[in-house]
Amino acid sequence: MTPLFGHKNQQKWLISLMREGRLHHGLILAGRKGLGKFLFAQHAAAAILSEDQSVSNFRDDKAQTLAELANAQTAKMIGQGHHPDLHIIKRGPKNKIEQKKADEGKPFERGRNIRVNQIRELQRRFSTRPTMGRSRVIIIDSADDMERSTANALLKSLEEPSAHTYFLLISHNPGKLLPTIRSRCQVQRFEPLDAVHISEFIRYAHGDLDQLEAQSLQELSGGIPGDLIAAQNSKQGELISIARQIVQHGDHDHRLRITLASGVARMKMDEVLALTRSFPSLLAQNARDSKGPSRQAALDSWSRLRKLLDSAPTYNYESQALIFHIAGLLAEPARIRTEQA
Repeated sequence: MTPLFGHKNQQKWLISLMREGRLHHGLILAGRKGLGKFLFAQHAAAAILSEDQSVSNFRDDKAQTLAELANAQTAKMIGQGHHPDLHIIKRGPKNKIEQKKADEGKPFERGRNIRVNQIRELQRRFSTRPTMGRSRVIIIDSADDMERSTANALLKSLEEPSAHTYFLLISHNPGKLLPTIRSRCQVQRFEPLDAVHISEFIRYAHGDLDQLEAQSLQELSGGIPGDLIAAQNSKQGELISIARQIVQHGDHDHRLRITLASGVARMKMDEVLALTRSFPSLLAQNARDSKGPSRQAALDSWSRLRKLLDSAPTYNYESQALIFHIAGLLAEPARIRTEQA
């Protein structure tokens, strides 16, 4: 199972509830998308289902993380997706054609909502005992995707929960959940990872990065692992690479800055601003590696860029014009270095 980075307070909260026998049957894991709430839910499930087996780790008061409580075999089964007492409810295939793809193990398009039949099918299993222990865990990812009828069906299980059945509801916007569901669950909120833990995540995912690349990714992430993964799977990783080339080698013919500006043509302004979060670190690293006028140019460009980015959200900038201007600041240290050569 993938390691869980950060969320130390949330882990201690859950461990405390388990040790004191106060684990609620309904938990809402709330926070913006990309924070790792689903991974937290998997680790929580591993700890809950391991408790059934009376593992020695659970009786160890020194254990501070969910991973330390989990039985290795239980964690492995959950990581591989086939623990019989863990049920994960997500949006199902869009239609019969997509269902056939899913049945064949092929990529498929999901529907817009979690449907009521998915909850009712799960509820039918409650009449039987769990397979490996006394408990079962249900992760709903995300509860925001439930249709009204689905939410009402789930409410019945939350109102009259089966013994040792635990619902972990992932929600990116808990305010949209039915008030009756919120009232029957305990809510735990999640925040972006701090610099230490997002750095640990980056090292885990990209062990071969140099210091500059790691720092750029850290600033790009904003402490949100999911945003970083999405950016790397999109054009943003390529655009950051172009920005790095501009800082290192300059752009005397404007070719790279035109390419960079063209790359944001269809991006929303908040996406553009998220992309540029990593740019100041490129100049900072360049200043550390430079001397004399080139170093001073990097520091000046860094200062001007920080001021520009701080003010950008309050101004109606055109995205391509903004990026073209920023690229000019990125290119300045190399231009000075070339003139001094």
